[in-house]
Amino acid sequence: ATNGHSTNDTIIVDSFKTSVVSNGRVYLGNVKVDGKVYSDRMIRSGYHLDGATLDKFPMNANNIDVATHDGDEIIALFEYADRILQFKRNTCYVINVSGAKEYLEAEHKFKGVTNPGAVCRMDYGVAWVNQNGCYLYDGQQVTDLLEDGGMRKINQSTWSTFIGTTNYHRIGFNPFKRQLIVLQGGTGDDAYVYDMVTKSWTFSSSMVASGSTKSNFINDPIDGKLLIHDGSSTIDKWVDTPTSNPNITITTKDIDFGEPAIRKRVYKVYITYKCDTSALPTVYYDTDGNTTLTVPATPVTAFADTNNQWTRAEYTFGSDANECKSIQLKISGIADTTFEINDISFIYRVKGIK
Repeated sequence: ATNGHSTNDTIIVDSFKTSVVSNGRVYLGNVKVDGKVYSDRMIRSGYHLDGATLDKFPMNANNIDVATHDGDEIIALFEYADRILQFKRNTCYVINVSGAKEYLEAEHKFKGVTNPGAVCRMDYGVAWVNQNGCYLYDGQQVTDLLEDGGMRKINQSTWSTFIGTTNYHRIGFNPFKRQLIVLQGGTGDDAYVYDMVTKSWTFSSSMVASGSTKSNFINDPIDGKLLIHDGSSTIDKWVDTPTSNPNITITTKDIDFGEPAIRKRVYKVYITYKCDTSALPTVYYDTDGNTTLTVPATPVTAFADTNNQWTRAEYTFGSDANECKSIQLKISGIADTTFEINDISFIYRVKGIK
């Protein structure tokens, strides 16, 4: 009774695939005990008093079976706000560990992960990715970051292809810019970046030196910088400044100004930007859901070298924008590394109903 378990209980674990510390206990998942693998089992240590109990894992007294014999194995354990997120391949379980006894608080089907690198811890939640989406648990609820207001920000087939079926898609958190970086599956080096402030997604090619290492992201315990193994026996710190002028494509959604069935006349667009050279992209547009986006906008005050000062460019549109229900903008081409956009504003007028 003093030790918290019987004298004949097994307390030594041969191995485990994932672990986490929460509420003064160590939790292990997908364990091997006495030569037998319990892939869907989670067990815990005793409470941390003087450190003596943290290396004991009584199988009978401290066994935690949330969902067993479901043909699924535990991939990763993460903790946040007195909760443990138990990730299996197909399901994410939220387990409340705030009291003396753990209990299942929520079950999220189709929100599991296939590898431990597909989950990361942030200062205000846990984020993870799979073929269906990118999710954030904030201590209260799970939110799909690919959706906003009932609309998907990235097409499902595009996202599924990007994640792939060979696993090794990874996610990391850059705390200095409050961004999530999702590295594609397989051996690719492309990535999607989610900005927590603007709630927007950006795609970039060749974001890491080598995706073939299958390395996960970690945060430096000293300064918090995002780290990843680059394939040449070194650990790289995440830097999002391009080394050469990139070929960019910035595409807005098909904007209907909140009234999709009403015709508008779109006069112009203002783009607030800055740049320190003349290597600048071109502005294109299209109307009423057309996705070719090859019609050049007419510059009134075109992009130019602003000596790195914020400046406003002005572009107008052709006659097709005089009777349109929606408009979409694309800014693309070679851009200098100093080129930045702050905001985009359209000037338009709603037309009368005929």
